[in-house]
Amino acid sequence: MARHIKDSKKQANADGFTLVEVLVAMTIFSIGILGMAALQISSIRGNATSSLITLCTIMGENRVEMLMGLDYADAALSPGTHQPDPENDGIDNNFNGQMDESGEDGPVIVSYVVERDTPVRHTKTITHTIFCTHAFGERTITFVQVIPKGLPKSR
Repeated sequence: MARHIKDSKKQANADGFTLVEVLVAMTIFSIGILGMAALQISSIRGNATSSLITLCTIMGENRVEMLMGLDYADAALSPGTHQPDPENDGIDNNFNGQMDESGEDGPVIVSYVVERDTPVRHTKTITHTIFCTHAFGERTITFVQVIPKGLPKSR
């Protein structure tokens, strides 16, 4: 019968992990995984914002180039603030792939201000503002261009 009795000292020094050690390790691992999930969400938000800024910048550049092609005396370049009708502004305001469709309304608003004889005589300074709203906030993109009088337009 002596052979069937286990040595209690051997049991106390046995190799392995206790339940408390396993729970502490799982807690630390869980905190790390939750941190990675938060970083992933932040990354997705940043990518969506940068994509919107890129799209709005492209729209603004297209608008700048469209105005550069106009004659110096064109009505669209008269001094003052201009906000083209969303149905006729040459951009896709609602990101559905169609420009200037009927009833177009969306998160992109384009406006520009024309100043005559600024910074020097016989020039017009145009300040373009593209205002974009999205799920994570609002962004404003601004372009400034100077158009001189008397340069021939390339067509």
